[in-house]
Amino acid sequence: MELDPRKLCRAFITTCKAMGVNKSRVVNALDILLEDETKPTPTVEGDLILGVVGHPYLLYDEFLNLNLLSKLSDMGVTYVTSADIDHTILDTYIKQDYDVYWLYEREMIGAANYFATNRKFNGIIYCVSFGCGPSSVVSEFMQRVIAKRIPLLMLVLDEHATEIGLLTRIEAFCDMLRWK
Repeated sequence: MELDPRKLCRAFITTCKAMGVNKSRVVNALDILLEDETKPTPTVEGDLILGVVGHPYLLYDEFLNLNLLSKLSDMGVTYVTSADIDHTILDTYIKQDYDVYWLYEREMIGAANYFATNRKFNGIIYCVSFGCGPSSVVSEFMQRVIAKRIPLLMLVLDEHATEIGLLTRIEAFCDMLRWK
């Protein structure tokens, strides 16, 4: 009989909350417990470790993201995308107070919380293509909540974005993190 890891995580959190244990301590314990099986593998090894958050179509389409991931690896940056994180981990980092109904936006919020909580990450790059709709909700969350906990670079990848402009922004962000 195989157990569902999501149900186990929820049961563990519920039990610990009933015992009066702080939820952040429970989530950290779950991270350690699940680390071997569900730890996202960095795509590229480097001196900085960044979380890259965005819709999968924006993260993996090199035309749309102006070769963002290639540029990061060329700069010697280790990155983990929001799509690389196991859903059992995402579920524990999606805060109930930020009740978002859209699936990908919920996953992006969970990933951002994971990156901001995990001390291994130096910063987050948030990729967005629209300033309206569901993306505007996540953008507000990133600016108001996540940016207070970890350095954040928000990249708007639309028809006005250029490859040189993108390169300048990520180089400046990485330089700032290295000097920190």
